Amino acid sequence: MHTRRCVDTCPFGHIRKWSTVVDYIGEMCQHNGNFLGLSTNALAVIVGVATGTILCVVFISTAVVYIKYRRKKMPVISDTASDIDDSPEKKDFLKQLETLRPYADNYLDMLNDTRRQIRELHREGDNGAISAYRPVVRDLAKILLLLNRSL
Repeated sequence: MHTRRCVDTCPFGHIRKWSTVVDYIGEMCQHNGNFLGLSTNALAVIVGVATGTILCVVFISTAVVYIKYRRKKMPVISDTASDIDDSPEKKDFLKQLETLRPYADNYLDMLNDTRRQIRELHREGDNGAISAYRPVVRDLAKILLLLNRSL
């Protein structure tokens, strides 16, 4: 703004200072040297707010992308123990479980006896017989889990 015009007030971004140039005598409007004519404090606040906003947007968008990516990789867990499924097969299964519940102690005795037999066979070194007992132990344990679980 080198118009050499006399003005009462300086335009935005300029301040009144005494001239240090030989050609000018008196006060003149000089650019205050800051971006867009803002004061240093105002400029620091604006830069801080803009930086914080950008960091928040980047963090939130990264979190959203990560969550969506994790959901795609997670297997879908079907709720097989839901109360909504009132199929005849489930009702029959629950009825059979109820008839077997009084005999849970007998199943526990069978499991303990089978485990004892496996330990004896292990001491004798008969691995062939042990492999025959493994499915029995597994099935008895599953039956006991079902009988002791509240439905």
